[in-house]
Amino acid sequence: MQMKLKIFSFFSLFTLLLSTASFSQKILVFDKLGKVKRVRYYDGEYITIQKFNKQKVRGMIQAINDSSFVLEGEKVALDSVRKVYNTQTGMGYRLVASILIIPAVGYVPLILTNGLINNDSPIIKQNQLYSGVGFIGIALLSGYLANRPFRITKKRPLKIIDISI
Repeated sequence: MQMKLKIFSFFSLFTLLLSTASFSQKILVFDKLGKVKRVRYYDGEYITIQKFNKQKVRGMIQAINDSSFVLEGEKVALDSVRKVYNTQTGMGYRLVASILIIPAVGYVPLILTNGLINNDSPIIKQNQLYSGVGFIGIALLSGYLANRPFRITKKRPLKIIDISI
């Protein structure tokens, strides 16, 4: 019984050390203001940033160095980043935007064509117009919330954390 316990302890410790060594790395992070949430970006993740020269750069993070990171072959210094677009939002906003864009784009032309074919006196009724504009507004708002920008400031700095042991 003691031998089994020793073997189990050895393999558990070995597995723990192996998993820690394999996940040791540098990560690119920024904290959201007013929340206890930290947004993390690892090597190979998709990110969209805006630099101080108003150039938008998007793509996969290829490497994270001590004070910069490589994005699509271009070395980006931390102090040159003005905004980070949140590309890690949950599926809720993206799903709503994807579902509502179909009726938003299709509903208004459909009722317009239907009103012209039927020779209606108001071609588009007021309640139909409100519905179409509501679909468009909710789809655009959900799309913005799914990829909203976070300004990098002194209170919310973009930093690199080294987790290697």
